[in-house]
Amino acid sequence: MDYAGQFADFSYDQFGAELDKALQIISDELLSLTESQWSEEISIWGRTGARSMFLIDYVFSFLGAYKMQLFLQLKHSGLSELGTMNLWA
Repeated sequence: MDYAGQFADFSYDQFGAELDKALQIISDELLSLTESQWSEEISIWGRTGARSMFLIDYVFSFLGAYKMQLFLQLKHSGLSELGTMNLWA
């Protein structure tokens, strides 16, 4: 995939805003669930449990991975001014 082309117009100043947008989307989705939806039993990846368990595990496990993937794509596209502090701060 050509990440450099995908992020050609992306600037360093947009990095934080993009992460904020992603967080808002996740927050909106989680807050839209009713109490009964949170406790509903579901099956994912061969495991069965409460939706809340899967969602919380997913958000905590994969949010960091998503942030790192976005960071790496931006670095690859030429935003060399991004550093380790931008990823972990």
